[in-house]
Amino acid sequence: MLAASLVSNGYLLAEQYSTEVNTNIQNQTNSELQHQISDLQSQITNLTTETNNLQNYSTILLNQNNALQNQAATLKNQILSLQNENVNLKATIVDLQLNLPNRPNLVTRLGSTDVLNNSNANPARVFRPRLFIQGEVFNTGGVTAYNARLHVTLYIGNQIIEDTVIELGTIEPLHYASVNTDIHYEGNGSRLTNWTIIPEADTTP
Repeated sequence: MLAASLVSNGYLLAEQYSTEVNTNIQNQTNSELQHQISDLQSQITNLTTETNNLQNYSTILLNQNNALQNQAATLKNQILSLQNENVNLKATIVDLQLNLPNRPNLVTRLGSTDVLNNSNANPARVFRPRLFIQGEVFNTGGVTAYNARLHVTLYIGNQIIEDTVIELGTIEPLHYASVNTDIHYEGNGSRLTNWTIIPEADTTP
């Protein structure tokens, strides 16, 4: 009887110990699984955040790409417009050249002023009066203007007090020469009453 009782008690103790061990193992396993699940959930959250960030960045890049494509299309249109304008200007130049007269044709755009003295200079000094001429002379003709010049005549009353020329040199068709010249004269204190500026040129050198 005693032996049977001891065996029975030993079996019960062994079974109880086994149950406790199994419980501890199960608890430990559940805790590890919960940690693993928590880690996986954190990784999923991080991956979701990174995915959203990448999608937002992709959207930004797509918008930038669309904007650049629109700018490129606008620039292409501007280039085409400028190319068409260039073609039209070349055609206009050709038309003008075909319709230009077969001779030099000088057209002036000049300003002229009768200057008696220099108000900023020393008033004790004596200055010769002058006619100041400034501007451009254009050759709108179809051939070169050789020995281009301005024939300048100055008058006080009916008297010619100065008759001279301003040499401009050679002016090709559709080109111009600049003018910035003083014509001094002896007026004895009188101002000019009139002056003429007449463009002239030769057809041969």
